[in-house]
Amino acid sequence: MTKEQQAEQAASAAASAAADAARDAGLPADQQATLAAEAAQKAAADAGMTKEQQAEQAASGAASAAADAARDAGLSADKQATLAAEAAQKAAADAGMTKEQQAEQAASAAASAAADAARDAGLPADQQATLAAEAAQKAAADAGMTKEQQAEQAASAAASAAAHAARDAGLSADKQATLAAKAAQKAAADAGMTKEQQAEQAASAAASAAADAARDAGLSADKQATLAAEAAQKAAADAGMTKEQQAEQAAS
Repeated sequence: MTKEQQAEQAASAAASAAADAARDAGLPADQQATLAAEAAQKAAADAGMTKEQQAEQAASGAASAAADAARDAGLSADKQATLAAEAAQKAAADAGMTKEQQAEQAASAAASAAADAARDAGLPADQQATLAAEAAQKAAADAGMTKEQQAEQAASAAASAAAHAARDAGLSADKQATLAAKAAQKAAADAGMTKEQQAEQAASAAASAAADAARDAGLSADKQATLAAEAAQKAAADAGMTKEQQAEQAAS
């Protein structure tokens, strides 16, 4: 594992332990989330993460704790996503993030909670992606994001959920990137984006999925970048972009 991955694992473990202890002590869900956020932020700081990374870990820890508490209480998937988003936004605010960053954390948390709930319910990968996109778009709207920002969050959430499902199914890195791209393009279309914007979201999603797969495989940073560029170019081509546009997506 890289130093960053070790730090992320430490923060996640600290958050889980704090949430478990708070739950065992009979504390309410919002307090479980707050304590998880504080533990994650401290662990991230101890591991040498930057202030922004610490804040991200705090938001993620709070969201996970809130979603777990909601699930344990038998609340619906929609409610799990909403509470996760609210907890993430609060933790991000407490950690000093900007309003836009808070909104991004809220959307990401909602998407993760929705995808987890869909996965737990045994729903297929495409439905996991759709529900994640819808949750992200709603959380982004609730947090005051513009329509375009909401659409971007939806596309990103769908891509992440699709890539996660593909990874869990043991599919290749190429397949993970392809499915992430398709999910992002569909979510972007559903959110009212133009054809060009849909293609851009697809290329970005493919690049992220390919880079994540390469990183998980322990490949070098250069190799991660190369594979991300190749995946972006392929997704851009599949989405109907010109050769010039494909090159731009690969370069970005």
